Amino acid sequence: NNRLKQICLTISILCLLTVRSQTVRSEGVKVFLIPHSHCDAGGQKTFQEHFQEDVSLILSNVVSMLEKNESRRFVWSEVSFFAEWWNQQTHETQSLVKRLVNGGQLEFVGGGWVQSDEAVADPQGIIDQMTMGHEFLRRNLEVKPRYGWQIDSYGSSSITPVLWSLMHLKGIVLNHISYDIKQSRLKYQLMEFFWNTSISYGSETQVLTHVLSNGYGFPVDVRNLFMDELPEGDYNSMQQRLISFIQEQRGHYRSGNLLIPWGDDFAYKLGSEFAFQHTDRLISDINAHTDQHGIEIRYGTVSEYFDALLEYIREEKSENSPKFPSYHSDFLPYLPSDENHWTGFYANVPEMKKQIRILQSKVRSAEMILALLKWKAMSDSLISNLNILGDHVYQAKQILSLVQHHDAITATAVSRVIQDYFLKIQEAIFNLNDVMTMASSRLLAERHSENKMLSFEFQLPEGGEGTVPIVLFNSLGWSVDHLVELKVPRHCRSIRDSQNRTVSSQTIFRWNSSENSLFFEAKKIPPMGYITFNLKCSHSDPHSSNFQSRTLIHMNSAKLEQERKYFPDQTFPWELEEHSLGETISIQNSYYRIRFNDVGGIDGIINKHRGKYIPLSQQIMNYRPDQGEIYYQTNKHKIFWWISIPLAFSSLFGWFLGNLGKRKFSRQKMRLGTSVGNYSEEFEKFQPKFRGERFALAFLGGIILSSTLVVFFKLNLSSSLIFLACILWFSIGLFLGVLMELNVSIALFAGMFFGAILGFSFQLEDSTAVPISIEGIILEIHEGPLVQEVNQIFDSKVEMKIRLVNTSSSLRNSIGFFYNVSGKSDLSEVVSRIDTGISSAGNFYTDNGWEMKLRQYSHVRSRASNFYPIVRNGYIRDMTSRMQFTVMTSQSMGMTSSKSGEIELMFMREPDSSDVMSDDTPWVSQEISSKSTGDTVVETWCLLQTIDETLEIFRELNLVLNYPPQVMFGTVDVDKEIWELDTLYTRIQEPFPKGLHLFSFEHVHRGSQNEHEFILRVHNIYEKHETEDHDISFPINLRILFDVCLSDLEERSLSLLHPIPMTNESMLIPPMHIKTFVARPTHSQCQK
Repeated sequence: NNRLKQICLTISILCLLTVRSQTVRSEGVKVFLIPHSHCDAGGQKTFQEHFQEDVSLILSNVVSMLEKNESRRFVWSEVSFFAEWWNQQTHETQSLVKRLVNGGQLEFVGGGWVQSDEAVADPQGIIDQMTMGHEFLRRNLEVKPRYGWQIDSYGSSSITPVLWSLMHLKGIVLNHISYDIKQSRLKYQLMEFFWNTSISYGSETQVLTHVLSNGYGFPVDVRNLFMDELPEGDYNSMQQRLISFIQEQRGHYRSGNLLIPWGDDFAYKLGSEFAFQHTDRLISDINAHTDQHGIEIRYGTVSEYFDALLEYIREEKSENSPKFPSYHSDFLPYLPSDENHWTGFYANVPEMKKQIRILQSKVRSAEMILALLKWKAMSDSLISNLNILGDHVYQAKQILSLVQHHDAITATAVSRVIQDYFLKIQEAIFNLNDVMTMASSRLLAERHSENKMLSFEFQLPEGGEGTVPIVLFNSLGWSVDHLVELKVPRHCRSIRDSQNRTVSSQTIFRWNSSENSLFFEAKKIPPMGYITFNLKCSHSDPHSSNFQSRTLIHMNSAKLEQERKYFPDQTFPWELEEHSLGETISIQNSYYRIRFNDVGGIDGIINKHRGKYIPLSQQIMNYRPDQGEIYYQTNKHKIFWWISIPLAFSSLFGWFLGNLGKRKFSRQKMRLGTSVGNYSEEFEKFQPKFRGERFALAFLGGIILSSTLVVFFKLNLSSSLIFLACILWFSIGLFLGVLMELNVSIALFAGMFFGAILGFSFQLEDSTAVPISIEGIILEIHEGPLVQEVNQIFDSKVEMKIRLVNTSSSLRNSIGFFYNVSGKSDLSEVVSRIDTGISSAGNFYTDNGWEMKLRQYSHVRSRASNFYPIVRNGYIRDMTSRMQFTVMTSQSMGMTSSKSGEIELMFMREPDSSDVMSDDTPWVSQEISSKSTGDTVVETWCLLQTIDETLEIFRELNLVLNYPPQVMFGTVDVDKEIWELDTLYTRIQEPFPKGLHLFSFEHVHRGSQNEHEFILRVHNIYEKHETEDHDISFPINLRILFDVCLSDLEERSLSLLHPIPMTNESMLIPPMHIKTFVARPTHSQCQK
């Protein structure tokens, strides 16, 4: 009885909560109409074209309209456009804009340089673009954005609330979340919530979140809103539709406060005066009848809406009512409908993503080098004219910020805009290289010189022989051992350090390339510092310190004969060999041994430290349009027919055979009765034998028919569920035909009905990956003391390089997988499928750039919808054996795991016109290709170790991959001037502990000529509760960290806008926390 009472009480409480969640506040609804214009920084047009043809008009019109009526409001997001417009305005217009901002009429939401992507953008790039936008607003308008506005990113990442809250943005407006999630949240009034995703930060980084219910466009048809004369009938219809929309929306939100966007893409370009006039009238007329419909409407800003929402929350707490719910995950992937899966952009135009990450690394290094030079300049009056270098860095950072946009880094703009982004990136990289070489030359010079003594391009000494200095800059906060790879002529092989000691090196001659690779290990490159080596080029040097790799080329007999015909053996620095069946090949280092089978594929890996064999295999595969594409449309109408028709025919065929057997049995029964007389006894003996034969025959026929239908409808092997269902429904049809007096229509209806249920309940996988053909594969094998490689060269213009490193660097624990797809290849959607044998139980992990998130493959959804982005890392693990397979990358891509132990990496996708990625942005369907930029080269490094061993190194290793040392070459002969350069340089007195990342170090100039600020960010890269060893807080004291005096030290918010009180200059950095500091040294204090 007590248990029954408890159950009844629980049900009653749940019913009350459900009723409450669907109740609308009786006092009516307050509507905040938010005029805005969503202006993409590239998409259909380039950034400059959009500004000149669209945005400059929009901003000028809006400012004019706001001035005419103080009740009007407008919100703006993209500071990049605003900055371009602001710099062209007169002092009077700028003063007017300041008054509008201070009066609350014009509000900046988000305040970033662009509205960035959230799925594939790296946190470093997001922070940089937000800081650039916030700093512009601070300098020019003295304004600090309060709320975020991410209304067009293709899904929302769990890193977003963390970064936004650290920038002191207390709320955010979202739009693009998957249709099923949005429908559920609409139903249960969950469109407003606290978004809290970080275990390491906890509630410290939660943000109040509002999700738009109907997109960011106008909620009703406003086609005549921007016309001079709005017909009365059209106006009344618009007003009534708006009222109806508001009344519908009030049931989806708890607070009785509604945010309704009143804008669209590039809205208010033309007819803005009329739009505001008609909207003024709408607001006035609706408010005149508030007593009838309970609607109070006004122009509003995002801040005004959230202020009202916070007031409601305070009232809710005081009334002891249920609080707003919390949400602890992300909104990825983004599925706008059953048929559209926006996951392909995770790997769209991979060369674009790679170049953006290279630009990000160079911006970071250039900022540090220039900051070090500025630091030195404060005590060295000879170093001057640095402003031009600072301008180059700032402009490059603007480009880096621009390409974080959700149509840039995603490569979802039209092809010519993608090419424009590429040109901007290449120009920025060129200028940054110039900054780093010029600043490094001045920084390292023992005596002042205006000469640029360094270059990023290798130049042979005069006469082709001599010594070329190699200068490496390490931007990390700890010293690193780095394997350096140089593309140099064959006779440049001998490496010596700054003390003229021999450094071991290895040369690899590439069979299918004119380039040669020279490897050497640079040990103990100082933190945020330099180290120098010397490369000797000589035709007569015996190269005693250089190991020339033993290179074997394995190919089939036909290819071997052809190669020997055109290239005699003696002209090659390698050996040609013929494949032999059953022959195994292997490469190894101190940690791994990788075996290859007789057709060139990986046959397994041995972890030598543990003596453990892992049956790992790997394939490169391609999804082709004519064989089932995976990244976008899954048509449920097709699935309905694919399932219901085979089931209907199966049940019908079963009914036919069963009914036929029943009629034949009836005739046989009559004959037996006539001849025997007492047929009942004979019938009982005959019936089992007859039914068994008929059932076996019918069952076999059903299998044949079902298989034929599956093949006829081109269903792939993963649709075995249909095959099994056909057999089941055939049996049901047979049962209906033999035992029941049912006609054919009922049997047909049964198959169609249950087929429809299955068709709409399961999104079966409508895609099949085709392995790259290994016929005629060529294996290029390089063996040496530093590097061992196997390069698989396929006929389909694809190469995959597997590399092992045998040095003291952390790479020794890793396996390199490098993919190269020729620009002449016709491959469109390329994945790497790796089977590890690890029992991962259908779980896999992807990152948001900082933290790892658990994912689970859903077999009731399409394969497309099961891909998730990885920004830097992804892995699968076996909690029983404690083994983990980790993928680390220096560019974003997609990842899924459809079965235990398997990882599928989507590393390259070339979209074509068949894509359906967006209903409201048709330009995304245009052909986008990076093939014009040449080959696609994607680099990944993998770890196959225990969980504890992996957690020990993978985060530090990933930083090395994303921020490798910058390699520069001397431009003068060593005998003349190179010894005038410092050969070892750093300003860090104590290296950072590994795990505490020197996130950024840059100089900003403010105020007077002698006032300088240095911005420093430090980041604890470990997650809370990840392991006991890493669940630690790192102590730091910035005053003793550097070898200079600091006159002032202040902690700031992540984007620098808000000061944070410091209780002590020595502090702890908890797991995953990032701290931002401003240091102000002065000339007099820093003189030595």
